[in-house]
Amino acid sequence: MQKLAELTVSLMQDILGDPNVQLVPPVDEPTPSHTRSEVDLVPHTRSNAAMKLAVVRSLWAQAHTVLPAQALAGSPSEALLIWLMKKETELVLETDTPHDARTQWANLCAEVIVRTGAAGCSFSLPLLRMFWGTPGASQRWAWNWTTEVRSRVWRAFMERWRTLAKGWEEAPVLLSVPFAYVSLLVFLGRCAN
Repeated sequence: MQKLAELTVSLMQDILGDPNVQLVPPVDEPTPSHTRSEVDLVPHTRSNAAMKLAVVRSLWAQAHTVLPAQALAGSPSEALLIWLMKKETELVLETDTPHDARTQWANLCAEVIVRTGAAGCSFSLPLLRMFWGTPGASQRWAWNWTTEVRSRVWRAFMERWRTLAKGWEEAPVLLSVPFAYVSLLVFLGRCAN
């Protein structure tokens, strides 16, 4: 089962990382006039980046219904989260729908961490601390986000965590994120003077 979980994560990374995977037709592509759908289809409002992330979110949820939670917890979840963190800039690049891909990305990161914790895996809290760069993390991630972007990611992350999490162990870490960031800014401001 572990090999299947690793293969699943690899497939998700391939979908997200391959620029040739186009899930949304280009805007300038005309709709064929010879095909008439009985269903009234609404034009797409999502960028390809956001759509790919939404599809992978759905695949991640399905993987958790098919595979044992313990198979995805641990190294497959950690590998996916670290890959998402490293590729963040590339994965959220979009021009069509501002912030949609970033929101999908934040939701996926939250889902990876929360579902790892739901599997009873002890990696959940360290992954959460690493993601947000909070004290106590063995490896602290440094994001180059504006305050607006950090706020958007935190809100999306919190909303997903709130709907999925079963426990409260991660709550103090998540609730401290805005304050830790302000403290860092104050510290950096003092160091600059």
